[in-house]
Amino acid sequence: MTTSLETLLGIAATGAIGALTRHHLGAFAHLSLNRIAVHTEAFPFGTLTVNVAGSFVLGLVTALASAGSITLVAASILGNGFCGAVTTFSTVAVDLERMVAARRFARAAIDLALTVVGGVAAAWLGLTLAG
Repeated sequence: MTTSLETLLGIAATGAIGALTRHHLGAFAHLSLNRIAVHTEAFPFGTLTVNVAGSFVLGLVTALASAGSITLVAASILGNGFCGAVTTFSTVAVDLERMVAARRFARAAIDLALTVVGGVAAAWLGLTLAG
């Protein structure tokens, strides 16, 4: 399968926007929500937020592509570029490992559950709203 230069540049551009969105939205959510939460140790709200938001956007993009409202190339650019850069499984893995190493098993379980259930629910919502 060959990919056009325009598609690759589109993925790169939306990936850059996604990475910047992840950085700013993640930092804002992390700082804001941890300020509200009454606990001495920070919870990875930033990672949770960007993963749930990215799942929602990918649900929208997928539904729009399935309906023919956007092209498969546009869906690839937005899905692989923007959503791929906004979301992060590797940070979830590191966050969970750190919580387990610190013997914070309940927090790790809550984070994992919120990430998976929240991500699936957000993707469903995106698919439903755009469908």
